[in-house]
Amino acid sequence: MRSRPTLVLFDEPGGGTDPTDGAVLAVGLLKYLKERGAYVAVSTHLTPVKLFTLADGAYEVAGVEFDLDTLTPHYRLHYHTMGQSLGLPIARRLGLPEVVCQEAEASLPEETFRLTSAIGRLEAARHALEQERAVLAAEKERVSALNAQQADLVEEWEKKKKQGWEKELSEARLFLRQMRDEGHRILSALRRRPQEAAPFRAFVHQQEEVITAKEQELASPQETAHLEIGDTVETQDGKIRGELISLQSQRARVRRGSLTFEIAAPLLRKAEGKHEKAVHVAVESSTTVISEINLIGLRVREALPQLEEFLDRALLAKQPAVRIIHGTGTGELKRAIRDYLAASQYCASYHDAQPAEGGAGVTVAELAA
Repeated sequence: MRSRPTLVLFDEPGGGTDPTDGAVLAVGLLKYLKERGAYVAVSTHLTPVKLFTLADGAYEVAGVEFDLDTLTPHYRLHYHTMGQSLGLPIARRLGLPEVVCQEAEASLPEETFRLTSAIGRLEAARHALEQERAVLAAEKERVSALNAQQADLVEEWEKKKKQGWEKELSEARLFLRQMRDEGHRILSALRRRPQEAAPFRAFVHQQEEVITAKEQELASPQETAHLEIGDTVETQDGKIRGELISLQSQRARVRRGSLTFEIAAPLLRKAEGKHEKAVHVAVESSTTVISEINLIGLRVREALPQLEEFLDRALLAKQPAVRIIHGTGTGELKRAIRDYLAASQYCASYHDAQPAEGGAGVTVAELAA
């Protein structure tokens, strides 16, 4: 069984005799005990003992803080420093004549005087550093408190901003519901005047886009990787439902009948149930035959909105088929038109016109019943 190491406590070893003899005796004791693996705690005022422990490197030196102004100890131990021998300063504070103190200082060995002065300067520097550390710690605490206060203010501002948006969104939805309540009356008028469908559709589309933009600001990002082109999707509130025709980054395009909505992708989810069928409004045939549109010379972005409006009017007029004149050219316009028709619920099929009726420069679209 291994024995426990010995712990030895010394209070002023070598005291009560000549300081020189006492110092060398204390050093001898420290060396002896170190060689035998003992733990030693020593308090001393003897400078040679202090210097020995510093030079040896196996000892941890420390000093006890003392307030010279009030002649009271603070009972705080500071490591990696040596306490000063304050006999002369204390004698001055207690009223010993200055001439006596000066004579005593003059009798000090040069080395002792220099060491005492150096320790005094080090202690003053340490005290100044501790004060600076205390100031920095207080400043750090104050900055932390300000940061916490700022975070609270930002959170409160964000909350109020969101509440304001929600109020505006609620008002917009209320307005849209009121507008839809008038839908039957408007649709009745459209049956008699189908040419007025385009302004009505544009207005509804605009209102939907305003609400969608607000919903995007309020919504948290959601996973949209499960959505695929062709899926039947709907917004989180179920207000908009249709076919997903494009999905790029955080924006999606959804077609519902002849209307196309651009919606923030995080607001969409897969709709439950089967794919919706397009709802067609039966109206009396117009006296004007809507069976052909000429898009030659238009860019794709100009042609597709006109085609969308044309198909809407053709369906209202119950046209079984229409002719779309696009010419041959580079083929870009023709490809865009056919891509649009392939994705449209209103188009049952399409093909080139007969050679005598325009051939590859005209697409004939058979409309869904």
